Amino acid sequence: MKIKNNIDSPKNCNIEELINYIVDTLNISEDSELTLMYNDKLLDQLSKGEVEYEALLQNPIPDKYVLFIKSDASGIPIIICHEMVHLKQYDSGKLKMSQDCKTV
Repeated sequence: MKIKNNIDSPKNCNIEELINYIVDTLNISEDSELTLMYNDKLLDQLSKGEVEYEALLQNPIPDKYVLFIKSDASGIPIIICHEMVHLKQYDSGKLKMSQDCKTV
């Protein structure tokens, strides 16, 4: 998997190593591309009431994924693990994004 990491790795965690481990463990296609970036504005807009988004995975183009994370998110490695399960679901066809990228 090609990884474009635009976020800071938390202390004692290498984001790229974690993602590569998950890709191998979940047998995710090596042809996929994942971009990680901060986007507080988008995630704040999606947060409503008691639901606060710390991350959002989008699949706008086949085999291309974008993981938006809040810059002050706690537990970034756990968030990445959780979102990588969704990436596997997209990769296998069990999860599909709507054409407007607003619903799954």
